Amino acid sequence: MKLVSIALIAFAITASAKTASARILTVNVDGTAQYTTIQDAFNAALNGDEIIVEPGIYTGTGDVVVDMLGKTVLLHSRSGPKNTTIDGENARVGIRCVATGNAAIQGFTIRNGVGEITQDNQGNSASFGGGMEIINASPTILDCVFRSNFAIYGGGLHCFTSIFGATSNPTLQNCIFEENLAYMGGGMRISHSSPDLINCTFSNNTSRVNGGGIHNLQSPTTCTDCVFSQNRAVLGGGWLNYESHPEFQGCVFRNNVATADSNELRNGESPGGAIYSFEEVGIEDSAPTITQSVFCENQPDAIWPEDSWLDLGENQFEEVCELDGPDGALGPFLRGDSNGDSSLDLSDAISILRFLFLGANSHSCQAAADSNGDGDIDITDAIYSLNFLFLGGDALPAPTQCGTSELESDIALGCENNGCR
Repeated sequence: MKLVSIALIAFAITASAKTASARILTVNVDGTAQYTTIQDAFNAALNGDEIIVEPGIYTGTGDVVVDMLGKTVLLHSRSGPKNTTIDGENARVGIRCVATGNAAIQGFTIRNGVGEITQDNQGNSASFGGGMEIINASPTILDCVFRSNFAIYGGGLHCFTSIFGATSNPTLQNCIFEENLAYMGGGMRISHSSPDLINCTFSNNTSRVNGGGIHNLQSPTTCTDCVFSQNRAVLGGGWLNYESHPEFQGCVFRNNVATADSNELRNGESPGGAIYSFEEVGIEDSAPTITQSVFCENQPDAIWPEDSWLDLGENQFEEVCELDGPDGALGPFLRGDSNGDSSLDLSDAISILRFLFLGANSHSCQAAADSNGDGDIDITDAIYSLNFLFLGGDALPAPTQCGTSELESDIALGCENNGCR
């Protein structure tokens, strides 16, 4: 992923206007920086400070790995999401962002987060935002990967405005949400907020009820150049829209699945493979605005109700997903990048082995996982990658940088979604 500097420059200008004494705090898990945990750095930080995190896996104690403590801080890794991980260890939230003003977060993989169980005044229990919880805050989140997080609401991220007069208007750009799980909003749940999603990918997320990719509640969310691929839910495989008017421009919805059967639906109703919209009786219609977007191979259909959206033109509905590359080529993808993190390393070989022998999910870009280019995904692909990486073996077949392929074997395997950019 390319680092996006404009937002960081804007943060720096804003911070410098607030305080002339903004500091740089450094974190390294090996003890060679000022702090060994990100939380210790936040405990010491002041509004306008910058926290730089060195490569490593960062964990925590209690119910959250990183509580931003309401501070307007620039938090970023030095080496990007491939090398810098916030790990909830299936025990706690990854990042909690409450009333943090225009804070910025860049360059982390946030994985294995679990939402904290809370109770309302009626004694009902729920959890929110396994990977990240945003409440009454409008941070800018860049180049982050949300993977394998869980919560009742918003497996990867939950965005919520809880106080009258407050706002939650975050911007997420170049982020990936994959293999997250929830009951509402596998990848993300948005409630009474106005986020902007730019060039983000939601793939292989699952909701046990509604909104495999995103569950959108009373929120005028905007999506630009986003991809929703292979998400799954009972209603709204890609997106569940409730009493909202989201906007989609240049987006792709492909291979999303809604599983509700006739016993769970009213007569003639469909569960909305890509998008499902509804509202309570007497409430203003839920009507997404869609332009220049592509819908293909969503099951059992694309959008429901069929007349529930405003078509601004240049939208495509295809029974079969067309290949992304030029002139019938497949891609773009990076050979050997089986886990879709834009690089080739040991984790890709492990990803192949987990798929082959431990029942892990199939790769969203099968062609990328075919490291030796023979048209099959088997143990020889993991061995080929390991030989190249550590034993000076033969280079992997093209594309060895993010690019396309015209090989029939690659086209046959397919590439629904890959992280290379």
